[in-house]
This record gives sequence, structure tokens and C-alpha cells, in this order.
Amino acid sequence: MLALAAIAAGCGNYSNEDLEYMSVVPERQELAANLPAAQSAVQLAAAAELYKTTHNVTETLNGALDKFLGLIETIRHYSPQSRTADSRTWGPFPPSPDNPDWRGEMQISRASAARFDYWFGFVPVASPGDLPLSIIDGNFQLGASLREGHGELDVATAKARAAGLTVNLGLLDHMEIAYDVVGPTVSVNMTITNLPNPLSPSDIRTATYQYAVVADGRGAMTFTFMADAVPGPAVETIRLTSRWLPTGEGRAEAAILDGDGAGAQQVQCWNAQLGVTYNSKPWAPLENAGTPADCADIPATL
Repeated sequence: MLALAAIAAGCGNYSNEDLEYMSVVPERQELAANLPAAQSAVQLAAAAELYKTTHNVTETLNGALDKFLGLIETIRHYSPQSRTADSRTWGPFPPSPDNPDWRGEMQISRASAARFDYWFGFVPVASPGDLPLSIIDGNFQLGASLREGHGELDVATAKARAAGLTVNLGLLDHMEIAYDVVGPTVSVNMTITNLPNPLSPSDIRTATYQYAVVADGRGAMTFTFMADAVPGPAVETIRLTSRWLPTGEGRAEAAILDGDGAGAQQVQCWNAQLGVTYNSKPWAPLENAGTPADCADIPATL
């Protein structure tokens, strides 16, 4: 009940049952990476190369989460418009300036005692009886307590784009997310597919991302992507694996798994101020520094 009351503070005039339904939809802080941030632009500019790469990856993916979870966060401020014994529906809401011919709507349904399914999408103003065009589809299997359990969330933009909807998700075509929440311990797996960028053909088209954070604040991520990132005829598969402590120290390995430069690998560690303590970069030996003993003790698995 205390957890329900805490959620209620930002959720309008909700009943306890309404709160149970809304609690199965993930919040941004549950899925976003917790990489310690630079204290200033100057510190970030001087930070270790692979810290900056890790920072860019997590910032980009956290930003993507902000965009589509922001649609749901807006709805949290309203009570459900309709209720049944096994569902809650928010909307349809008034059209937005971006999509004057469509009205947003979200529905959460109880599929079983512990499983909930939900979707967020749009219904046309001209024919409100039509089936909704969903952008987000998800489910959540409750665990030991409120907000704990296993969730899956899919974001797809193809149907929306074909219908002329503006969804403000950039070149994202589809994303699949699976996550587990057990108290403060969270693990997230994403698969991302982007549309080709005609202005930058070398941009990432497909990627996978695994992220985890444990109770003491240690975090880790693995980002694997395909892009034409190295001069040459082939498309590369590149993997970045990073681990960090809540105090800021970290370690990362970047490896080309396939394509031009296959087999090349850089290993780098940084301190709490994000400065390099160890760097092994075989193709740029003048940048090498320190020894592996200069790396913080960060377990390889979380």
C-alpha cells in the first residue's frame, strides 16, 4: 500500500486497482543506464575514449527510452477514462498539433492473476470505431512485489509511418525490449533496427544492447552493432563491452568481430575522474598507457 501511495503522488485521481494496472508499465528510471556522468563538459572532453563511447551509447538509448516512454508518462497524469473488471483504458485523448487526425489511447488488460498486457496507439478521428493503430505493445509478469517481475515491450513505427502519423522517433523502425526487475537489480535486453539514413549511409542499421545494474550500483553494458565504420569494402560488426562502479571507475573493451579490421581490439580503463589509467590500442601504440594492474577491480559479471 505504501508503494501504491508513492506512485499515486504523480498519477491523478487513481484508485488502488488503477494503480496496480499502471504499475505494470515500465518507468524511465527502471530501464535507463546508470553510467556515472561527467561533472562538466570539460571533464567529458578530457575523459577516456571508451568512457565517452559508452556515454554516447547510453545517452542515445536513454534518449530513445525518453521519447516513447514519454508518451506513457504523459498519460500517467490522467485517470482511466473507462474501466472493466479486467482492463483500464486511457483516452482517446484530443488530437495533437502533430497528428490532428488521430487520437492517442492506451489500454492495460489483466490476462491472468499475475500477467498484464498493454498497448499504446492511435485511433482515427474520422472513424473512432476502427481498431487502434498501436505503436507500443507490451506485457508484464508480476514477481514477488509491486513493480518487480519480467516485462517485454515492442515499439514499431512502420504502420504509423504508412498511415502518415508523426511519432518523433527518428529513424527507428522497430525495437524489442525484455527486462527483469528484482528490487534494485535490473537487467535489460534490446534489439534495435533503424531505417537507412540517406544522408549518412554508414549509420548503424541494427544493434543489440544488454544492460544490468545491481543493488550496490555497479553497472555493465554490451552494445553490438553493424555499420560501415572502418574504411574498406565490408560492413563491420563491432562490440563494445563496458563495466563501471558507482564511484565512476570503469573498464571497456571495443572489438571488431567481423568486416574490415576483424580481430582488432582496444582495452581501456578509467578512474573516478574519468581519466585514462590503462590503454591497450595495438594500432595506435603511442596511445598505450599503464598496465592492467592499474584498472579498478570490477567483476566481469554482475
